[in-house]
Amino acid sequence: MKEKFQLKQTVVTIIADAPEHIARAKQAIRVHRRNLELFIELNPFFRFALEPVEEYIGDPPDIVRRMLGASSAAKVGPMAAVAGVIADLAVEAMVDAGASYAIVDNGGGIGFSSVRDGFIWLFL
Repeated sequence: MKEKFQLKQTVVTIIADAPEHIARAKQAIRVHRRNLELFIELNPFFRFALEPVEEYIGDPPDIVRRMLGASSAAKVGPMAAVAGVIADLAVEAMVDAGASYAIVDNGGGIGFSSVRDGFIWLFL
């Protein structure tokens, strides 16, 4: 199954085994995006940082911790990781719900999981 989903600036294509897996991905996107928005309310500089962020107010939620890790590794601002992290979190939610394959394309940040054999073609 394949479905497009939009929540504010997040526009994804979700591919999975069954409708319940797609529903889990959409719910994960809603929850994690809201957690990010709440964190940004406390830390508005987070949205505009062009370098890794090391100081912030409050305990960062999972989405922010992952963005901080990616940001630090790539030496860029944390918002550079938002699409990929949201895609990964949505895929994880689908796998936790029993999906044998799960793909989330979030504007080029792609999360993927499969227990099936196959090929993946990347065109760069």
